[in-house]
Order: sequence, then structure tokens, then C-alpha cells
Amino acid sequence: MKSGPLYLGVLTASAAVWLALYLELAIPLSPSGQQVVSALPCLALIWFGCWSLGTISLNLIRLRECTDAAVELREQIAAARNDLRARGLGDIFDADAK
Repeated sequence: MKSGPLYLGVLTASAAVWLALYLELAIPLSPSGQQVVSALPCLALIWFGCWSLGTISLNLIRLRECTDAAVELREQIAAARNDLRARGLGDIFDADAK
């Protein structure tokens, strides 16, 4: 299953439960319970931000070098330079080397 519909389903179900609690459709809440329910969207947003930062940080830590892709890119750059030199634009690269 794709993750998009799964996340959308979880978000919809969570929003429905929160709305039912907020409007006190399911059970009546005490004033302190109403304050907790009112703060849940902000807490969910903070949790999502922390989860996102953690996921991005872990992926950056686990970043692996792609040596094969780097070698292929260098070969393509060399081929492009040779092609430009063959077309008479080789002086551009000589100016960069100085």
C-alpha cells in the first residue's frame, strides 16, 4: 500500500476523533480535559516537526557516498570538455585553470 493514502486515512481518523472530543459529542469533558483536547493539534504539530527533523538528521548521518556515480559524472564532464574543445571552445577551460 502506498503511504499517501495510509497517512491520509490516519489523519482523517485522528481529526474525526479530535473533533468529536472537542465538540463533546462522545463524552462530556471537565474544563481541564477540554484544555488538553484544545492543545492536541498544537502538540501534534510539534511532534510532527520533531519527527521530521529526526528523520532528516538520521538520513544525513547515514548518507553514503556514491563513488560509482561520481566516477561516471567525472567521465561525462571529461567527454563534454573534449566535445567543446573539438568545437573550438577549449580556451574556456584553459582560462579556468589559471
